[in-house]
Amino acid sequence: ENDPDIEQIETIRKLLESWGVSLCDPHDSMLDKTEAFVQSLKECRHAVVFLTQTVLTHIKEDEKSHTSFRMYTFLCKILNENVLIGSRQLVPIKLADGKIPDILSNFQMLYPNTKGFSRKLFKSLSKPGGVSDHLIMQKAKDIRSMCPLKDGEDGSRLVKKLATNLHIPLDVVSDILQEYGGCKPMLAEVMKCWKAQHGEGATEAVLNAAILEMKAQMDGSSTVHGEGKHTSAEVPGEFYEKKNKRFQSTGIEDTEATPLLYQPQPEPRISPGIHPEMRLSEMPFSIRLKLTTELSVKRDDGRDWRLLTEKLGYEHHYIELWDQRSDLPAEKLLLAWESKSEATVGKLREVLLELDMGGIAQTLDNEL
Repeated sequence: ENDPDIEQIETIRKLLESWGVSLCDPHDSMLDKTEAFVQSLKECRHAVVFLTQTVLTHIKEDEKSHTSFRMYTFLCKILNENVLIGSRQLVPIKLADGKIPDILSNFQMLYPNTKGFSRKLFKSLSKPGGVSDHLIMQKAKDIRSMCPLKDGEDGSRLVKKLATNLHIPLDVVSDILQEYGGCKPMLAEVMKCWKAQHGEGATEAVLNAAILEMKAQMDGSSTVHGEGKHTSAEVPGEFYEKKNKRFQSTGIEDTEATPLLYQPQPEPRISPGIHPEMRLSEMPFSIRLKLTTELSVKRDDGRDWRLLTEKLGYEHHYIELWDQRSDLPAEKLLLAWESKSEATVGKLREVLLELDMGGIAQTLDNEL
């Protein structure tokens, strides 16, 4: 709390929370400091280390053996035992001038107030899996073919539409628009950020649905949900067939005669619903946001996210911590629980009904 750089740390912390990241601060734990950090590393996907001027000074003094709290030794012990060197599990953020500690030299260092900081931080919190980068580059090319730019357009409108459909934060989109030149590189980076955010949940079907919705929006058309039809936007199969017909009629191969998204196959719904077996981590953003917003409202009878937290087996101190750290504490709860094998839409609905929270369970029923 007394670190001169605490305000800058809090700013970045609020940025992370605005992205829906569930944060665990080992300093809030009642455990021994080393034990608390080790435990948090085991429970969390990433560890963010803030290299403030105070921390860098402690490390430098530690190397000279002049300090009672051996910061460098402390970092070495924790990282050597719990973090793979060079992995993305550790995210160091340098807030002050000074030599980078040797123990962190093999990790990618981030610098606030520099170009692209929000985008780099967002991507550093990546989940493994998802579509390939090669497929992403192909999709960027396909989008440009589907949505030709008007004279004088730089592609930013197209990029923003796709980013909105993939739920990429505005500050990350702003960095992409500033850093990248050309529409296709910007589109590709938006999709890479989406892939980093969702990992295995970043499937081609989800991406196709977002692209088709963007195409409909750009055309000023609307999708007829449940019937797999578009009023004016071509579905991928139709475009593919038209290309083939042009090839057959001319006898000359069209180098662009490739399917924009995929060859004709059952089309995914534009706004996919949910089903009982769906993993909680795969729940569509709009449904999840509505659910967590309703759960996060404190009720006089206590039938809200706090009761659900206890029912799911989390200790009471988590309730206090999440209540202090977020305006949507229910999202913190779901982020913590979604890694468990039982965390499905159906199980969540079952638990809500057991707790006599049928009104909130109705949010899920409406989408099933």
